Amino acid sequence: MIYYSLLLLQQSAMPELNGLVTTLIGGLSLLGIFLGVMFFVMALVWLILPFGVFGIKRRLDNIAQWQQAIYEELKGIRQTLADRDQSP
Repeated sequence: MIYYSLLLLQQSAMPELNGLVTTLIGGLSLLGIFLGVMFFVMALVWLILPFGVFGIKRRLDNIAQWQQAIYEELKGIRQTLADRDQSP
């Protein structure tokens, strides 16, 4: 208790720096919180990313199969129309 009282009695060598240091420390803590939140969000996205990639890959494979089926059907229609135009 006596030590704390003595600290209160001491005069700062540069009192104008007290506000500046407090501002800097406060700013750094806000920056630290912001960077911590951003790191957490990026880590969360990084963990979820593989599930999204594999989900999209499955959908793209299905779309490629549908496209192949449509291509085959169009090829058959084109052949039918070409045969119809050639027959008298």
